[in-house]
Amino acid sequence: MRRWTRVLAAAAALMLVAVACTKSSETTGGKDGGGMVEGGILRLGSSSNIDSLNPFKAFQQDAYNVFQYVYPYLVGWSPDLELVGDFATDWTWNTDDTEATFTVATGGTWSDGQPLTAKDAAYTLNLILRFPGPTGLMSGYARHITAAEAVDDATLKITYEASVNEGWALSQLQQIPILPEHVWSAQEGTDGKGLRPFTNDAPIVSGGPFTLTEYKKDEFVQFVRNDGFYGTKPHIEGWGLKFYTNADAMVSALKNDELDAVESIPAAALEQLSADQSLVVTTAPGIYFDELIVNSNKPLHAELLDPQVRMAFEYAIDRQAMVDTVLLGNGSPAATIVSEATGVWHNSDIQPLPFDIAAANKLLDDAGYAMGPDGIREVDGRPMSYEILTPTTTVGVDREFEIIQAG
Repeated sequence: MRRWTRVLAAAAALMLVAVACTKSSETTGGKDGGGMVEGGILRLGSSSNIDSLNPFKAFQQDAYNVFQYVYPYLVGWSPDLELVGDFATDWTWNTDDTEATFTVATGGTWSDGQPLTAKDAAYTLNLILRFPGPTGLMSGYARHITAAEAVDDATLKITYEASVNEGWALSQLQQIPILPEHVWSAQEGTDGKGLRPFTNDAPIVSGGPFTLTEYKKDEFVQFVRNDGFYGTKPHIEGWGLKFYTNADAMVSALKNDELDAVESIPAAALEQLSADQSLVVTTAPGIYFDELIVNSNKPLHAELLDPQVRMAFEYAIDRQAMVDTVLLGNGSPAATIVSEATGVWHNSDIQPLPFDIAAANKLLDDAGYAMGPDGIREVDGRPMSYEILTPTTTVGVDREFEIIQAG
């Protein structure tokens, strides 16, 4: 899902249909005798971008996608959304579920030839525990861990402050990339203050299936196969991700054979591309969502923390109009960021509030937010008017805001 922040509003999620597009091929077999073609470079287009190559600083989804390819993770998600081993091949829990012991893959190396072992995993977790501030979001995922120990090169022991649920604990570990100790230990600085400024420039010392060899901000990133990878080797030799601020330009590049595939396409181009026999367009329920997030760090706008105000925004946002107008029907209104595409993780009982301006106004009236002479409600004599920040990489976001504003 996209990770970006805007100022204002309530949980007004809008689930999007995932639409991927690739070039068609007449190839029916590869070197393995099946339908897989070995070798080659995959050229992929994206309308998002990478804000940082530093896992302790990055926020955008494409940055996290990069980390999944270049760093090991103890566990990962299977196609049917089950937690399965990645760098960890097996694990056991003690009797009171306060300690987990992981057996990790052996024989893998970092892309600079240094050995990849359980010591790197222990170092990463202990680094986060020592410096919760500089390590940012990662500190939340390791919050209930008290210690990590590499018993030997193939064994990692993690201790928790109290009994934990295995599924929850593994899902948290799935979000923490394992970093090379010999690289990051030199970046700590005083009290971890050197961690976030570290740019982690290409080529990145990688331990995942690919090595990031070249990166130009807001333009492209390139990967080659990591021969030292501990797992199943990728079929392709490498791949590149090119970023587009204009979705039409990305679609044009796909049609002109400058790209092999794109992550997603704008709704306006769906019908046109579906009719192109040289392309394969795939649609499915998506995990992407558009939302409005309240910035709760500004005491000047403390009224935005009032549940009545939040609910008023819920009633005042016409989600269906966004689906019909911006997505041309390729989406659905939502009340949760956990979409139907996540299967059992999705709770279908959670439904969005209906679009109801009268109900929104009543909530604000009852809460004492009176209408000012200019037609704008006030709080403590100040208009309830707010600044909205929108990402430039999201197609249709300005039209979505116009619909919200009209409400």
